[in-house]
Amino acid sequence: MKLDFSNINILVVGDFMLDSFVMGSSNRISPEAPVPVVLEREKNTVLGGAGNVVNNLYSLGCLSGKGNIFPCGVLGNDNAGKIILKMLSEVSSISGMIVDPSHISTKKERIFIDEEQVLRLDKEIKIDKNKYTEAIDKYCTSVIENIDIIIISDYNKGIVTDSMVKLLIDRARVNNIKVIIDPKKLDFSNYKNAHIITPNLSELERAASIKIKDDSQLESVCKALIKEHNFEFILATKSEKGMSLIGNDSVFHIDPIFVENPDVSGAGDTVVATLASCLALGMDVNEAAKIANMSASIVVAKSGTATIFLNELNLAISQN
Repeated sequence: MKLDFSNINILVVGDFMLDSFVMGSSNRISPEAPVPVVLEREKNTVLGGAGNVVNNLYSLGCLSGKGNIFPCGVLGNDNAGKIILKMLSEVSSISGMIVDPSHISTKKERIFIDEEQVLRLDKEIKIDKNKYTEAIDKYCTSVIENIDIIIISDYNKGIVTDSMVKLLIDRARVNNIKVIIDPKKLDFSNYKNAHIITPNLSELERAASIKIKDDSQLESVCKALIKEHNFEFILATKSEKGMSLIGNDSVFHIDPIFVENPDVSGAGDTVVATLASCLALGMDVNEAAKIANMSASIVVAKSGTATIFLNELNLAISQN
């Protein structure tokens, strides 16, 4: 099987941010405070959050005249927002991006000394609840007839509200479109009626207010959440323990693929991008989840916020 995602159309709604990585070294302590003085060697800036989902879709080959990926979110008219918009314009449409001068674009800056992260500096502001729901709904409604699948990338910065999710899911159902959500909120009722949500173990534990000890308990927790919130499936990502795809009447545990010294930054974005792309092709959900697991194993072997490339994924599939 050789995958080709060039003809699918994906709408990505969520929290777009800028990820910055400052690589440096230190050989002295500051005289001003007992902290290391970092001498910057290199600085890299990439799309983060929902932007990393878009980047993963692009590197997977969801591109034909930049018309296949439709991002929708909110940016400030600040330096970070301008950089995010420029980067997005190189890989996708940007007609769904809302620029608000009163908003502050989210930025995460990670400081490293000799490859070890020592500090993360965040710049963000929570968006007023439902401030942009009408504008987002208007854009999504304008493109939804051309969309094969919808990804909601929620980093809990205020864009993804329960009313916005409900509107999107209602519109998607009318058009027979699946909605995949990468959740960050504690309360999964915000994602009611989604086709699939893709939480990690800690997010599941917080949502269920329980420490999950084994796969049997994981199955019980997921089935209870599925019943309560009317999900079709929960794809639980378990880091070095693989993944589990749980449905109301089904369980599919996916074995881990060993990676030495994994960097999990942005791995959830790769999972949701790959899963959605495979489902948009009409693939069986178990097979789509298995391929998403392969994508994750490839991307965590890279440093920083990285993406999966189609040739890498196809090679992995051919070897399994």
